[in-house]
Amino acid sequence: MKTKNILVLSIDTIGSHLGGAGLRYLAIAKGLADAGFCVKLAVPNPDFPQIDSLEIFQYQHSQDLRIKNVIRETDIVIASGYLIEKIKYLRNCHARLVLDLYDPFLLENLFYNQDLSEELRSIIHLRSVSITNQLMRWGDFYLCGNERQRDFWLGVLAANGRINPLQFISDPTFYGLIDIMPVGIEPTSIATENYLIGRHTSFPIGSKIILWGGGVWDWLDPLPLIKVWKAVLRQQPQARLVFLGLNHPNPSVPLHKKSVELQNEIKKSGELNSSIFLFDWLDYEDRKRLLAEAHIGVTLYDPHIETRFSIRTRVIDYFSAGLPVLINAGDMLADWIKTDGGGMVVDAYDIKGLETTLVTMLYKEKSEFKDGLECISARLIWKNNLQPLINYCRSGDFAADRTWSSKILPNKLVLNSIDFSWIILRLQEMNNFIRTKKTRSRKP
Repeated sequence: MKTKNILVLSIDTIGSHLGGAGLRYLAIAKGLADAGFCVKLAVPNPDFPQIDSLEIFQYQHSQDLRIKNVIRETDIVIASGYLIEKIKYLRNCHARLVLDLYDPFLLENLFYNQDLSEELRSIIHLRSVSITNQLMRWGDFYLCGNERQRDFWLGVLAANGRINPLQFISDPTFYGLIDIMPVGIEPTSIATENYLIGRHTSFPIGSKIILWGGGVWDWLDPLPLIKVWKAVLRQQPQARLVFLGLNHPNPSVPLHKKSVELQNEIKKSGELNSSIFLFDWLDYEDRKRLLAEAHIGVTLYDPHIETRFSIRTRVIDYFSAGLPVLINAGDMLADWIKTDGGGMVVDAYDIKGLETTLVTMLYKEKSEFKDGLECISARLIWKNNLQPLINYCRSGDFAADRTWSSKILPNKLVLNSIDFSWIILRLQEMNNFIRTKKTRSRKP
């Protein structure tokens, strides 16, 4: 049997500094190569690593002739998000199209552009809706991050005609259309050499690091940590709060307002570079060392819609490093921690509860959380998580309903946000016209 050629298109940069999406697509590419496929990994940055099992190259969206040529020679393309719009050739290519929906950008984008007018924000949102609908129309197979996400995306697929009789007859569960592939863990050894403790003057032996292990995005909320910090220090003076990588290593990701707010609050506290520290993104090995020596990994957020459907890569990293987790209630990982252990969960807005929980965890030994962390980590091994994708790449086919579903709703609905605005305006005018006619018809 001919070895299948697979192209993995990373929407994120893959280099010495890795964000969550970059880590995911690198793991996907390596896992598929290990499974015996011929894999190319396309990245948006020029400074990519060299990996023996992969051919890695830079792409530049639809202007790049190379990406078109590679797609022509590819059996399966794995892509996500805005790439369906940026690389328009994907829509009409002869390869099977696997679309990764683990990052519900439609929900994240609600947090952007809040300083713009309502009209402009609505138009920008309609563009996200348009791209989402395009993703629903063009995929042969879909991946998502957890059961909650799958329920969400099944609804969006249904609205775009993809939950239909053709699919139902062959697969009434629809797992052949959309399956779950969480963010995973590589079963590597935990670092034994410290990065900060005993090696940095502000981190003497005995320091206990509370680590915010990733960027500060507008859908997260680290500010309660600063509110309780002085009270925590009074009870645990050896505590150190470290923020790792406030901003994204991908320069195309804009600065988030929450990051600016955080830095201002830290300066006001007077603890910057005394007990609170801001670090840039670290390379992979140094990051592993910091994760391993930390005492608590923390992630806080409000109970909004993005929280419900999220899967936090940084929390998966905490699990991987055997790092006890302090997390707000609301997402699926918090539910796992409540059930299995591995950390503690505090309600959002409960400032006193946050202080008490932090101090409690600082008094505990990390080993007290070991069983829970191992239980959760066991269900997140990349090799196991990749199996739905590997199975599809081995024996899946083009979706029989893709052409059929495109006839259910007019294509005009998925073109762009301007088309959406025009259609909505026309529908409103039509609705007003109908109501006027009904009112007139009721008159004696």
